[in-house]
Order: sequence, then structure tokens, then C-alpha cells
Amino acid sequence: MYSKENLLLQRIQKTETELIKCRLIRDVISSCTYEYLEEPNCQFYNDRSGLDYADWIKYYNKTPSEDTGPESAIGGKYYMYIETSTMNSGQNARLISSLLSTDTQLCLSFYYHMFGDSIGELQVIINTPGSNQIIFRKSNSQGNYWHYKQLFLQPASQFQQDLRNADIALSSN
Repeated sequence: MYSKENLLLQRIQKTETELIKCRLIRDVISSCTYEYLEEPNCQFYNDRSGLDYADWIKYYNKTPSEDTGPESAIGGKYYMYIETSTMNSGQNARLISSLLSTDTQLCLSFYYHMFGDSIGELQVIINTPGSNQIIFRKSNSQGNYWHYKQLFLQPASQFQQDLRNADIALSSN
């Protein structure tokens, strides 16, 4: 049986390994600043398949709901967020990538802000033909500040990234 200390050490080592691997990747295949109406290099968009309940909203300044969300974007003026005041438990909003075909290693990096009493869960899911794998998950309020995350992605013949949550904000630096 693993102790809490051993599990924490394993998580830290895994995170450090992911950061080192991500630093070695130089090619950018998608960059989303949310600063422009159209961004040709941004591969993420609101899901239009009908599998989610709400859309991510491009916004600036403080979120409209009181005592939630960020005061502003981490970098630039705009960020993407979800208004959950009209959502029920179990409902989600999906920000998905274009279908990616690659045989190279990828790094997904993003900032997230999860603050408020009714925060649900942020999930990053890799969709491949025949399976969905959650590679990152955060639940509940994480404090009133932005967090940075990098995820190292192994090569696959085809995959799609799927960000699902209830009430987080996502910003690209």
C-alpha cells in the first residue's frame, strides 16, 4: 500500500517529467489567444455535435456572476469561460480541438481559473478512435487565481482534445 507521501512524490515526479518533455517540443500546431475574432492557428472550438449543454464564451473583465471567475485574463484582454448559473449538475460545455493526425509528441499547455462555491469539474480528455481517456481532472474551487498546466501527449494516429467542465475560465498566454 502506498502512503500519501509516496503518492505525492510520484505525482511531483510525473509533473516534472511532463514539464521536461514539454520543453523539448518546439513546433506549435495550435495557438489560441482569444484576442481576435478569427485565429487561423487556433484548433479549439465549441462543440456543435449536441453532446454538451452550453458553450464557452469569449469574455473580458470580471465574470458576470458574483463571487466567481477571474477579474481579468492572465495575458491579453480576453479569455474563455462558462456561465453555469443556468446549468444543472452533470451538464457540461465542451471546447474541442480539430481532429489531429500526428506521429509526434505534443504538449498541451493552458491556464485555468476555477473559483466559486458551485464549481464543477474540469476535464481534459483525449478522444481516439474507440476510446476516451481523461488525462487531467480538477474539481471544486481552486482559489481566486490562474493556474498553469502542461500535459505531455503521446503520439497517436488520430486524436482529438476535449476540454469539459462546469464553470472554469481558460486563458492562453
